Amino acid sequence: MVTLRHFIGLCKVMMYAMGLLLVQIHFVSRLPYESLRIDLLLLLTVALAVEIPFVVGVTLAILLGFVVDVCSGRFWGLHVVSYVIAVVVVSKMLLRFELQNPLYQMAVTACCGLIQGALLLVFFWLDQQSGVLTYTMVASLVVRSVVMMVVAPIVIHSLVGVWGEN
Repeated sequence: MVTLRHFIGLCKVMMYAMGLLLVQIHFVSRLPYESLRIDLLLLLTVALAVEIPFVVGVTLAILLGFVVDVCSGRFWGLHVVSYVIAVVVVSKMLLRFELQNPLYQMAVTACCGLIQGALLLVFFWLDQQSGVLTYTMVASLVVRSVVMMVVAPIVIHSLVGVWGEN
């Protein structure tokens, strides 16, 4: 049953997501190094997948991915697919591990970052304007996953217990 506490939690999540989207658009996307341009909303998706049921997580991942794909103006479907895969990976990991430990959160986030990096490599390979894939491009995506892994506990910890359940 949906209570006022759940509605307030949903409002907090929406405000937090909008804040992360603004930081992503205005700050992270303008960083000088490609490998430092992490996807904060992928971290948000991982955090939400830990806290909410699977079907709701997939629905939110699709909606959030659609918004990010529209805002990016690039490859349609990249963020939708990577966010849905992140929710599936996290839900499968929740069956085996307790993801309240920051080390597990970092490992799962690194895995999701590598999956998103692999999807980006496939996109670059299919896109004829990108030219040839280089080792520096692959290394940049690996470094990006490592940076996402380090930042993950900060973003995920902000949403722990957002629904008010102990």
